[in-house]
Amino acid sequence: MKYSSHPSALFIAAMISFATLGCSSTEGDSTPQEGNDQVNTQGTGASAQGAGASTGSGASANGAGATDGAGATDGAGATDGAGATDGAGATDGAGATDGTGSSAAQGSKSPLVVGYAYNFKQHGNNGALAQLPLQNIDYLVHAFVTADGAGNVVELEQFGDLRAAGLVEKVHAAGKKVVLSLGGAGATSQMAQLIGKATQATFVSNVAARVKEWGYDGIDFDFEFPGQHGTPAQFTEFLTLLKSAVRADNPDAIVMFGVSPGWELPSYEWSQLGQIADHAFYFCYDWNNPQKGPMTAPNKTFKMRGGVPIEASCRGALDYMIAQGFPAEKIIVGLGFSANGGAIYNDAPGSVRSGTPDPNSMEVLDGGGWWPNAASMTMKTNAVLDPSKSVLSGAATVAGVGFWHWDQENLTTGADLSTALRAATDALK
Repeated sequence: MKYSSHPSALFIAAMISFATLGCSSTEGDSTPQEGNDQVNTQGTGASAQGAGASTGSGASANGAGATDGAGATDGAGATDGAGATDGAGATDGAGATDGTGSSAAQGSKSPLVVGYAYNFKQHGNNGALAQLPLQNIDYLVHAFVTADGAGNVVELEQFGDLRAAGLVEKVHAAGKKVVLSLGGAGATSQMAQLIGKATQATFVSNVAARVKEWGYDGIDFDFEFPGQHGTPAQFTEFLTLLKSAVRADNPDAIVMFGVSPGWELPSYEWSQLGQIADHAFYFCYDWNNPQKGPMTAPNKTFKMRGGVPIEASCRGALDYMIAQGFPAEKIIVGLGFSANGGAIYNDAPGSVRSGTPDPNSMEVLDGGGWWPNAASMTMKTNAVLDPSKSVLSGAATVAGVGFWHWDQENLTTGADLSTALRAATDALK
């Protein structure tokens, strides 16, 4: 989750082992990869050996990142794009819905806005806490922690600094929820090494203890690239163990997980996960094909793990997830606050901010780069939340939208991207 400004770069052909699903990249989201990365570890408990992950979400990152299709990625996810082929853009299962929530099933619930807080290097680090426009979100996902070889919880990058500075208390004072994020693209391997060992149970217990001690409202399992370490069943079991542990202390604890853009989609047990998780946070921002996170890509196909084809877009991925049995009303569509080349929106020229988004990708082409702006945030939100404008099969709608991550927009001049997301979701209440 992201972090994204947390992506780490690793080419998929080199297939690293089972990694996380979340946001990645180091500051700037420029490297190729699929997920949240991070670096710098400091143990909370025993030793923190082995927890050295790559620098969190965003641009480059040395973590367990992999690219989905040879494109660069950033943030909480992988890149799926470059592997896409022009042609019969048939999406596998794109039309099917299985009755578990593929249609516009918002009901009376208001759409959610979920944002990642990873680091605030652009905003004076901890000083950014005073600037956070918390009115723009419903859940804040605080990234990241991971595991060491003994199953201890290890805080990455600025996690401990932001926590000690009162992040949780500030979010709660605003009447919002705050979730503890585990992993990221660069630190999933640290958690994966515990699978099948006694230390896995130790880690799960320690996570639950930290969630309770630090006052978080739940967990985000950002275990990216699940097809590269272990099996789909082991991912499901890991999330099930975490849910049982955190719900033992708080029956209302939020349980969510991150989903890499495309290549890894067949590596999840979608129907089972739909029974376990409250939300799946889909990384609709690491395709880089060449758009950062194309909402649609008519006549462009991407082959996922196992050769399964989908439309090379966020729509193609979302239709696949729903067709495989994951309820649409549990999906959060994560949007990126950076361009396909890694530049962050905070540094975008004025021409980007005033630009008109392409109607298919819903991004702004400027100077050879594909960018988000406030208009694109509104378009993408409506494309997955408004039944009259939905691009999904059967005009399905999802639970909400999210973003990776808050340091990539200018918090001192209006925070126009997150403000646009809030305004668009409020208009649909």
